[in-house]
Amino acid sequence: MGCGATDNADKLAGYSGRGPAEWNSVPFTDYPYQGGARPGLMKPDLCAPGPGTTSCNWLYQEGAPSATPYSGFGGTSAATPHVGGCLVLLAQACMQAGQPIIPHRVQEALESTAVRVAGQTRDKENHFGAGRVDVYAAYRYGRGNGWW
Repeated sequence: MGCGATDNADKLAGYSGRGPAEWNSVPFTDYPYQGGARPGLMKPDLCAPGPGTTSCNWLYQEGAPSATPYSGFGGTSAATPHVGGCLVLLAQACMQAGQPIIPHRVQEALESTAVRVAGQTRDKENHFGAGRVDVYAAYRYGRGNGWW
């Protein structure tokens, strides 16, 4: 899954990756782009919070001068772990329900319940993907379908 970044107003971050992506090397020749002549692979699949994100400071040591346990973190490098965490939460929901983890169901739940990003006009499109991830809505969607 490709991941884009949104800001706190659910607008696509200026540096967020944009599609389409070219994917035409063997054995994956199902989404040829051919310099814009073909549609290419729609990317990203989802967006998640990127700029202005706070994360754990890996340099933190308790008692050290000017120690801070949290630091700023941004970009698609921050958005991607958000989506990864959502995937793990839904996989855990499958395990707790005694159901198999079926990747396309997890992806469907996340993409079907994503919140539209400012400027997004269709359910899924290049630049925005399906929208900003909403893991609780995805959980409810999958639970309603009996997937977890």
